[in-house]
Amino acid sequence: MIITMHDDLQGSKPPQESYIIPRGTIALIMRQVQPHDSRVTSNTKETMDQRMQFSVTLTRAVMQEFRQDRRLTITGDNMIIGFASSGLVNYV
Repeated sequence: MIITMHDDLQGSKPPQESYIIPRGTIALIMRQVQPHDSRVTSNTKETMDQRMQFSVTLTRAVMQEFRQDRRLTITGDNMIIGFASSGLVNYV
């Protein structure tokens, strides 16, 4: 996963709402890999929504850390460093 942050370096941040994925979209993505006779429960959608919010929070933390270096691209290795710097060393 590579995340570019050209807009962030200019000082303009997208609104908080731009990071939210509708639950209907999450359910649609989940249904694509499930058997046709299965269902996606609201509890499952909620769990996936929480996971997405965690990913966004972690990505923002990494972006803030590397903004000081004026870097334009964050790689997967940088995300691992972000996990470690966020106190999630056991998950690296």
